[in-house]
Amino acid sequence: MAYLPLGAPVVPSRCRLIVNGRPQVARISWTTLSPAQPILIFSWRAPYPPGAYRYHVKVVARGGKTAAAEWTYAYR
Repeated sequence: MAYLPLGAPVVPSRCRLIVNGRPQVARISWTTLSPAQPILIFSWRAPYPPGAYRYHVKVVARGGKTAAAEWTYAYR
């Protein structure tokens, strides 16, 4: 997920990943592909079986501003 107020540093410990209504224990880090595109990486160990999933991500910047996104994904 790209957080695009350009250059806004995020606080990974305050960012959240929720899958099908359940908060996930995830390692959240960020990397920069270019100065204009910081990318957050959410990774976790629990595998998911095939099915439909609803994702909700909350991103918090150091200044306290938040952004959220939701989407669904079907995995076969």
